[in-house]
Amino acid sequence: MTGSMFRWRTKEKEYNNHKKSNKSESCDFCQLVKQHTSQVVEETKHCLIIKNRFGYDFWDGCGVNDHLMVIPKRHVDSLANLKDEEKIDYINQVARFESSGYSIYARAQGSKTKSMIHQHTHLIRIDGKTKKWLVFLRKPHIVITR
Repeated sequence: MTGSMFRWRTKEKEYNNHKKSNKSESCDFCQLVKQHTSQVVEETKHCLIIKNRFGYDFWDGCGVNDHLMVIPKRHVDSLANLKDEEKIDYINQVARFESSGYSIYARAQGSKTKSMIHQHTHLIRIDGKTKKWLVFLRKPHIVITR
């Protein structure tokens, strides 16, 4: 099952509860830009590198060792809406992590599965150990076989 990503059930439940309780108009990522919580790992002129609070536990059938995200400091819903200088900074950060062994993943503007309107790119480092069987008996109902 290539391309699969998911969280353990308890983390997925925390994530869903967070989404339900944060129905306000404010953007979580814009709040990070203003407040710089411990979730912020690095900062550049136009971007923040943050630890994903609800990171994936599995990616491409392997365990996840680290799950970060690159977010532009300015609220945009698409990479296409970044200014040229912001795009260069953003892509430099993505490229830097990719060359360090991180997979990169971003959803398109308007994607039905995109949880945050504020554009962001996932940086995922896997452990490289392919899981033979994963069976969830409760939601989400996921079975991975190799």
